[in-house]
Amino acid sequence: MLTNFRFELIKEFCALGHEVFCCAAGEANDVADTLAKVGAKYIAVDFNRDGINPVSELGKLIGLSLKINSLKPDVVLTVSAKGVIYGSLAAFVAGVPYRFSILISKIIHKSRI
Repeated sequence: MLTNFRFELIKEFCALGHEVFCCAAGEANDVADTLAKVGAKYIAVDFNRDGINPVSELGKLIGLSLKINSLKPDVVLTVSAKGVIYGSLAAFVAGVPYRFSILISKIIHKSRI
C-alpha cells in the first residue's frame, strides 16, 4: 500500500526536505528499498489487520505509541481503517501536535433498470 497508493505523496514530502518515516505491518525489504531511494525510512510495526484480541491489540497500540514517541515527529499522517484508528490514537498519546488521516472507501453503486 505504501508504494502502490501513497508513493507520490511520500516522494513529494521527501523532495520538500521533510524527514519521512513510513510504518506498516511486517518486514518488507522491497518496500524499504523503494522508499529509501526517495529518502524515506521504512519502519516495520507489529500489527495484524485482522487482530481482535483486546489485550493483544492494546499492547500493539502501546507499542506503536512508544515507537512514535521515540521518533518525535511534528506530524503524523495515517491511512487505512486500522491505521487511522490506532495511528491517530497512538500519535495523540505520544504528544504529536499535528495528526491527519486519509481514509478512502470503495463506493459500489448498483443501478436498477
